[in-house]
Amino acid sequence: MNSQMDLRPIIEAAFLPMKCACVIAPDGSMTIQIFNPTTGAEELTVASIDTTALVTIRDIVALVLEVKRDVMLRRPASYLHSKGRQV
Repeated sequence: MNSQMDLRPIIEAAFLPMKCACVIAPDGSMTIQIFNPTTGAEELTVASIDTTALVTIRDIVALVLEVKRDVMLRRPASYLHSKGRQV
């Protein structure tokens, strides 16, 4: 299992170049906030993540991919096209 001190920087780095704030509460639950890289506006907050379920690097990668997917689903199509991405 990853220590909670190690988990925060791993999660935050996984979202670069987006800004990500990861907070781990004393009870072990985690909140991830994702901010728009251009405007700085908050795009998504995921709260009450059970950190005890993040045992392996695969668990962490699965969480990161799920949150990234949720961010992409919330972005308007015009934003995605302006960045040269396909919807």
